[in-house]
Amino acid sequence: MVVLLSAFAVGRYAALCGEAAPGSSPRHGRSYSSILQFDVRADSLRAGALANVPAAIFSVGSTALYLLLSFMIPSSSGMATVSMPIMGPLAIQLGPAPEVMILIYVVAHGLILLFTPTFGVLLAGLAISKIEYTTFVKFIMPYVVGLGVALTAFLTVAMVVL
Repeated sequence: MVVLLSAFAVGRYAALCGEAAPGSSPRHGRSYSSILQFDVRADSLRAGALANVPAAIFSVGSTALYLLLSFMIPSSSGMATVSMPIMGPLAIQLGPAPEVMILIYVVAHGLILLFTPTFGVLLAGLAISKIEYTTFVKFIMPYVVGLGVALTAFLTVAMVVL
């Protein structure tokens, strides 16, 4: 995994410099450059589509998106790898503080990890304490919903203020 990420980073750096990546032909350098140009166009299209969205609505929408992504991708580093290259530049282009986007990411991921069945530590703890998962979910869900509403309100205020 690390080798693939470092190879990708070297290729992106080489494309920015206008050179071919080490161990590849100059033709690959042009393809990296084309991918980067496509990324820039896609980012500007996303920012243009969301240009008039108020910060409060963007905050709630981002929280909902991260909640969904956190349920599908239980790994925090995996979710950051998937989402931050898209959501980070989008937040910077739209004007909200990037720190708030990171807060939204952390809050949504932590909230989902309280009850998701793909989180191994949770299931191991429930197995050791001999509590069924359905019993645990019935008990914790009101707290998770209340915490989610309170944190979404906090993040919305942070998005508007910062």
